Amino acid sequence: MPKKQKIIYSLILVSSIFLIFIMLVAHSRIKSILADPPSSKFSPGQVLDPECEPGSSNCTVNNLALRGANTDITTLSPAGSLIISPLTGKVGISTSSPAENLVIYGALRLGYNASSSNPGTLFWNGSDIMGYTASGLVSLSATTTVSNIGIGSSTIGILKSINGNTLQFKNIGTSSNAITLTDDTINNLVKIGISESDLTLSNMGGVLNIAKGGTGLVTLGANQIFYASSTDALLGLAIGTKFSTSSDILSISANALNFTEIADALILDSNLIIEAGNNYSLSFATSTLYIDTLNQRVGIGTTSPLSSLYVIGTTTATDFITICPTGYVWVPGNPRLGTMPGFCAMKYEAKSDGTTNCAGTACPVSIESGAPWVSISQNSARTQCEALGLRYYLISDQEWMTIAEDILATPINDIDADAQIQLSTGHTDNSPAALQAVTAGSDPIISGCNLRLNLENAANAYSVGVCEMQGSGSIKGYDNTGNSWSTTGYSPGATGKSQLRTFALSNGNVIWDIAGNADEWTDNYIYSASAEMMLLPAASETWLDYASSSDTTAYVTNYQGLAYLKPSVFRYDTVNYILDADDNGAGRVEVDNDCGLDASNDETCDSDANYHGFLRGGNFNSTSNGGVYSLNLLYSPVGVSTSIGFRCVYR
Repeated sequence: MPKKQKIIYSLILVSSIFLIFIMLVAHSRIKSILADPPSSKFSPGQVLDPECEPGSSNCTVNNLALRGANTDITTLSPAGSLIISPLTGKVGISTSSPAENLVIYGALRLGYNASSSNPGTLFWNGSDIMGYTASGLVSLSATTTVSNIGIGSSTIGILKSINGNTLQFKNIGTSSNAITLTDDTINNLVKIGISESDLTLSNMGGVLNIAKGGTGLVTLGANQIFYASSTDALLGLAIGTKFSTSSDILSISANALNFTEIADALILDSNLIIEAGNNYSLSFATSTLYIDTLNQRVGIGTTSPLSSLYVIGTTTATDFITICPTGYVWVPGNPRLGTMPGFCAMKYEAKSDGTTNCAGTACPVSIESGAPWVSISQNSARTQCEALGLRYYLISDQEWMTIAEDILATPINDIDADAQIQLSTGHTDNSPAALQAVTAGSDPIISGCNLRLNLENAANAYSVGVCEMQGSGSIKGYDNTGNSWSTTGYSPGATGKSQLRTFALSNGNVIWDIAGNADEWTDNYIYSASAEMMLLPAASETWLDYASSSDTTAYVTNYQGLAYLKPSVFRYDTVNYILDADDNGAGRVEVDNDCGLDASNDETCDSDANYHGFLRGGNFNSTSNGGVYSLNLLYSPVGVSTSIGFRCVYR
């Protein structure tokens, strides 16, 4: 046999022998895996040795290690009965996604085993769940009785008992109840009963609301308040110093409050309201102050008031204000002129309301819109005002002078900071050459102005919604004149700052067109059958100043008993009069030595011609003759003109 062939046969033989060896080893391993388990039971803690002979008694085995990187290892059947998650370190029983370290879906049954007394041990003793704490064995379901509960301190606030819906607190050191809280399920309230002790009001930071209670106390000590009645009445009240209450803190129903003792005073931070009707009256001392709610009357010095306010004795007041009708402003009275305490005057010149509700014609109203009501005689103006109702009248000349004097005495009406005073003359420059209405929203707000300083002062600078007396351009008081306020350029009756149509009264009210726009009737007149009976020196349709000054050549020398016509100069010396219309805008007097103009606007000297009615303020064409003191005596009471209007008052 060739040598090469022998080598091949040898390799085949060796390979066959090696293959048989491998098969024998594999057979041995498979037998170990498929073999029956050991016949004896493993004791707790035994380690399984994979090298031991299967079925051998007490075979020792190694630890069983479950390893997984990112997957859960589920054992037992059905799937999910037990899950161990190495990734999260959590175990679930009957759940595949335990949220805690151990989660059990289903009941946990504890066996009866009390052999371990380590704190934290739980077990079932056949009737109760028991457990060991650091203090010993306790029941987890038994009721624990606590005799005392201290709130804030072990010696303050002793809880006595809980009985049904009642919670009771006892006095410290006694067995009596200090406070009882009872559940009122019908009214959804918690009733608080306080008995056998005093409720001290000192150091109470909040509101004490006292509701319906029991029989209460029979004695009363200092600094104590109690509520004691079966008929919902507050029978006793005593406060050591003062009883102070504000709105909604103390509400007392009819006949419920009987002040048996007020040691010092009753102070009300809000209103004291007494229910009207049923003659619930309130009196203080003997006839000092009596309030009759049944008849809505108040008596001072009497318990039988006969009017809304009935005073027996002397009344002293620093001011008096009537509630004025819509469109009217309150004017403070002037004792020299006999107009105390004051009156309500139309804020605007009278205008027609377009109805026939007053004496068969329109009613005069005080509104912004529309041109003034003109072409009306003095007699008709008087009739129209009185047709408005009781207490309505055509403005008297004394009332006009009251307004003029108040304007003079209120410094903000001095529209220039130069020496003496410079009053505006209103719309008197004949540009535009017509009567003007007032644009809606043009009434200036002056609540933030300083009425005691002139208009040029920085304190009275224009500020929207605060101080609007100066106006902004032609807005506000210069409305429809085409003029505006400035620090320079004052000339009475001429184009410029003198054309301001508004004046401030001393009480902060604003009145329009007292100077300029339309002449206005007052209810006065002068009878002059001859020139000598007119204000002197009388001449035909001549304008005079009220008094002499450095540049005045014609002025009134005889007021014919009407001295009130002369403006007051109480704030000025005898040299620097404010009465020169050329310098100060006060206005002039136009006298006439013959008959007054009648309804036909002529001087026919009929029966009315010797009467000269009073026209005040000047009109849109009066120039420097116009002003708050301007007086025109050319027209008889029946005279009319397209520039003559009027103004009503309410007294």
